[in-house]
Amino acid sequence: MSVPQIQQRDAQPAVVIRAEVPPGGIGAALHRLLPPVFAHIQELGGTPGGAPFTRFLGFGAGGLMIIEVGAPTLDALPPSAEVASIVLDGGPCVTLLHAGSYDGLPACHAQLDEWFETTGRRPAGCRWEAYLTDPGADPDPSTWHTLITQALEPQE
Repeated sequence: MSVPQIQQRDAQPAVVIRAEVPPGGIGAALHRLLPPVFAHIQELGGTPGGAPFTRFLGFGAGGLMIIEVGAPTLDALPPSAEVASIVLDGGPCVTLLHAGSYDGLPACHAQLDEWFETTGRRPAGCRWEAYLTDPGADPDPSTWHTLITQALEPQE
């Protein structure tokens, strides 16, 4: 596991599809929702502006996770009936780079939670995972990289 790093981010437009999934259902949601996200970008003549991601919004009924699966874009795009247009938080953020299988991501989220407790910093907005490696192009999980990002409230 890497060490949390604080950095400044520019806000970035993105398009997403919201879903409610069981805790083990993120992979299936990515497979189901990323194709229409990228189709929306292509249909509107947009350009992807980074790695696909999952943004965590909270929990719904029955313990289902409320997530958004999406992709950043270079320019803001209009929404459709299925795809929403959002802006990923900018400003001060803490990031944590995970190398390896997605099975290690819960431990990374726990590490970030502990970082917040020990530093006294406070999160702002939603946390998201950007999938820097495409498992379809590189099937070896030991080479996968995922960047977890959480916006921070400014320090006083």
